Amino acid sequence: MYISSAKCFILVLLAIAIAVGVGIIVHFAGPGKTIECRCEFPQVNSGSNSGAFEALGRCKDWASEGNDEICSACPEEETTACPTATTTRNVTTHAPTEETTAATTAPPEVIDVRLPNDMEPLLYTVEIQPHIYDENPAKFFFNGSVSIKLHCVKNTNKITLHTNKLDITGDIEVYEENDPIESLYESHSFDLDRQFLVVMTTKELTSSRNYFVHIRHFSGPLRLDYKGLYFSSYVQGNETKYIATSQMQPTDARKTFPCMDEPALKAVFEITIVRKSHMTALSNMPLAKSEIRGDNWVADRFEPSLKMSTYLVAILVSEFDHKTQITGKNITYTAWARPEAIDQVDYSVEIGTELMDHFEDFFGVQMPLQKLDTAAVPDHLGAMENWGLVLGIEQYMLYEAGVSSPQDHQWVAIVMAHEVAHQWFGNLVTPSWWDDLWLNEGFAAYMEYVGVDYFHPEWKMGGSLIRMLRFFLGDQVFKQGLSNYLKAFSYNSAFHNDLWYAMQNESLAQGHHITNVKDIMNTWTLQMNYPVVMVTHDQAGQISVSQHRYLKDPNATDPNTYSSPFNYTWHVPFAMATSSHPNFDVTYNDVTMLSRNAKTETIVNANIPAADGTNWVLGNPRQYGYYRVNYNEENWYALIEQLKSDHEVIHTVNRAQIINDAWNLASSGELSMDISLRTLDYLDNEREAVPWLTAAEQLAYMAQMLGTHSLFGPFKEFLNSKSANAFEAFTMNNTGSTHLESLARSTIVSLACGADNQQCINEAKQLYKDWMVTGVNSIDPEIRSLVYCMAIYHGGVDEWEFGLQQYQQGNSRDKNRLIRALGCSAEPWILSRYLQLTLDEKLDSLATVNILIKALSNRVGRYIAWNFFREHWDYFFAEYGQTVFMLSRIVNAISLNTEFELEQLSQFIDSREDLGTTARAFQQALERTKSNISWMKSNVPVIENWLREQGF
Repeated sequence: MYISSAKCFILVLLAIAIAVGVGIIVHFAGPGKTIECRCEFPQVNSGSNSGAFEALGRCKDWASEGNDEICSACPEEETTACPTATTTRNVTTHAPTEETTAATTAPPEVIDVRLPNDMEPLLYTVEIQPHIYDENPAKFFFNGSVSIKLHCVKNTNKITLHTNKLDITGDIEVYEENDPIESLYESHSFDLDRQFLVVMTTKELTSSRNYFVHIRHFSGPLRLDYKGLYFSSYVQGNETKYIATSQMQPTDARKTFPCMDEPALKAVFEITIVRKSHMTALSNMPLAKSEIRGDNWVADRFEPSLKMSTYLVAILVSEFDHKTQITGKNITYTAWARPEAIDQVDYSVEIGTELMDHFEDFFGVQMPLQKLDTAAVPDHLGAMENWGLVLGIEQYMLYEAGVSSPQDHQWVAIVMAHEVAHQWFGNLVTPSWWDDLWLNEGFAAYMEYVGVDYFHPEWKMGGSLIRMLRFFLGDQVFKQGLSNYLKAFSYNSAFHNDLWYAMQNESLAQGHHITNVKDIMNTWTLQMNYPVVMVTHDQAGQISVSQHRYLKDPNATDPNTYSSPFNYTWHVPFAMATSSHPNFDVTYNDVTMLSRNAKTETIVNANIPAADGTNWVLGNPRQYGYYRVNYNEENWYALIEQLKSDHEVIHTVNRAQIINDAWNLASSGELSMDISLRTLDYLDNEREAVPWLTAAEQLAYMAQMLGTHSLFGPFKEFLNSKSANAFEAFTMNNTGSTHLESLARSTIVSLACGADNQQCINEAKQLYKDWMVTGVNSIDPEIRSLVYCMAIYHGGVDEWEFGLQQYQQGNSRDKNRLIRALGCSAEPWILSRYLQLTLDEKLDSLATVNILIKALSNRVGRYIAWNFFREHWDYFFAEYGQTVFMLSRIVNAISLNTEFELEQLSQFIDSREDLGTTARAFQQALERTKSNISWMKSNVPVIENWLREQGF
């Protein structure tokens, strides 16, 4: 390439100038500044925790804003490195722990998606107008405007907001709060990779002052994509009705309006929704005022919200009906649903109002809002705890006696308890960032069981990790510590250590023996997996206890990808019951806290009998601890013999635990498959739901693995022998049954029919035939799914056609049962027709997912479905590839177990340049297939010998 001498000289001069400039920048900027400080969390009595938490919160804010003067408040000898303020918005100032000091290697360079910390939102004034009135849903859209009041934290000449898929067509203006005349707007640009809208200002914005950003007009697409503001529909008579609804979590508020879309950046929201006059608009807060606009439009302005995160903003525009009830503490609870389903909200209203009062007492904190709306929408990914307006898919929110099954009943209760608990835990106090999401979801998941147990104690619900925390701390410390935490961080964000310190302080205040809550819980929350506690019982009447990480497939490559600051060891709260002292009502006083640093610990106790082949030790009574337990073979056989001789000596939960632990330890190669099989010997006499549900889960995996193997026939004979007595005892008649009896019956009937119990099959076929002949569905809800499946599996095209017809006209609850049951056919050509339904544009996305998942799990259909899925991958990827979890759920259903299938899977993955959101799911499918192959090689010979010995 030719250039002139003059141009060459200019270019050289420019290069020298750039080099000098870079040198100056590097000299003065240098490496990122590290703040050196450590402020110990103050140890105070429970009565004054609030002030301590507030002080800590301020300390964190100052440090995150770059104010390193706070460090001078700590003695020099106690300083240690804490994160630089320019890389994190939330700096936790506390004593160094192993997880902070161990991670010394720099992470790989990634794009920093966090907003700059120079501005913070105070108030959003948002107007949204959904257009869902065109005959063609492809034309649906929404438009709006937003004004954001911001506080300047440090001087800057730009304001950075989030925006995604929004077309900003109106003016953007920037004003100082005290000078609404002079616009400071200069220009704006977009960073598409980080979904940033960057607004440049004509002069530097000054710290400690407030500013307004006005975006006068924006618009965006309204699609059935479950992201931000989207549309849903239902059929009423011959007319399709459309609604606009929302799902902002985790990062889709930015798809609805420009905002600072991070959980810690809380603000007040003043929301106005513009809708047609025949519809109703709902949002987080009560309606303040309605304004009539032209062309039949109405603008509903809602009261200002409490200070909250963007992901909790909620919008619903619909023609729903509602039912309202006032709680005992004078909170208005309203449930909304489409008119035909409004009578199905009665149960959610009943349990919702009770739970709001119960949680207020349990947390010791008043319900933050004066109203809570819940709405059952036709299309949703699940349920969402938006503050003041819970939105969820219909089958999670509606209960209809005589149609809903016991599982449906239980699931509605669980979902309602979960979302109501979130009004405090997650909404009132929010995790600082998404890597602490478990803090939000983990507690809500535990509180759902606390809530359901309060409302339905006869259901005997349990929990997991947080249940373990409550167990080893005791009820008083747990409840008071939780209350202190919620009060101290109300309307703010928190880090998981804040919760541990609250619990630890309360433990100290009450003179509890647990003083290192943070150290204990960090081993459970800051590393993957959970431990296996190995218990060795000897003839001297003592036990030796050790621990190691549980891996279902120890040879998998994925576990080696991530290191652990604790080397995959845990502080384990260990308790036990023995044959000489079968006490399962243990408390925190019975806990021995096993140190993660001790390789083996010996426990000597007067209640431990000498191992003689019949005496046993059982670890983790009632499964309060979140770990598996393994034993030496002699102890396993002693437990098995106890189950066979008198299973009720062992608590119901632990009978399930024995089965679950044995089968999972066999899968990982840590226990003989022969022992895990023998844990089922006693099932002839078992009548409780939980052990049967656990056994059914393990047997389903075994059936899946053996589905096309020559051993499947003998395996079904074994299964029939184990379920026959229980089926005869329970029958298919549910009259007068309790909830747990109904759950047990549905499980046992499913196993019996699946094992070709002829009486079970005949009754199922007859019930379905009666429905076909009379047109009246008198099948009990608890066994409907099973009856539909068995009748279609053992029937032909007539039964299938009838099921399809009923699906097309049925209610939402039965539609879900039927679409899955249609995939039970044993006819390959019918299954091919079934799969073709997924290419029908009229079929909703959740039905498509259900069809593919069901066909992939069908013993006859899994190869047909796998080939179909690959053949039409481009279509499914185009339709659902960007929808969260949709395709991943299908990939997760792929179950292969031969080397040939593994090669097929690998070739398909390698043939695709972009797997989108399913990349991780496909990687897990590879690992799962390798694990299945290993399982087959290790266990099929053992199962074959065992079945032969049993006479099958």
